[in-house]
Amino acid sequence: MTMIRGVRLLAAPCCGARYAEPRYQSMNFSAHAFWTDGWRDNSLMPNGTALRRCTCGRFILMSDLVEIGTDTDSDLPRVSEVPEEQLPECIKP
Repeated sequence: MTMIRGVRLLAAPCCGARYAEPRYQSMNFSAHAFWTDGWRDNSLMPNGTALRRCTCGRFILMSDLVEIGTDTDSDLPRVSEVPEEQLPECIKP
């Protein structure tokens, strides 16, 4: 079973914007189908990609966010996933 206990508090390296993301206590990666690109059909865990858009407009990876602490709850926003229509913008020179 996937269990969440509180939130991880994160800061963006580009501008210092702060975000809160779920803090997983345990993860269950069971799914009906696993794809070679990492996608899972009917998974018990979110399929979210690592690419995000900061409030300052820059594209960042989840692994680039700096953990600054944990808490039981937070009013901080979650860092926005990049919609498919914005993907060409993130790779243009």
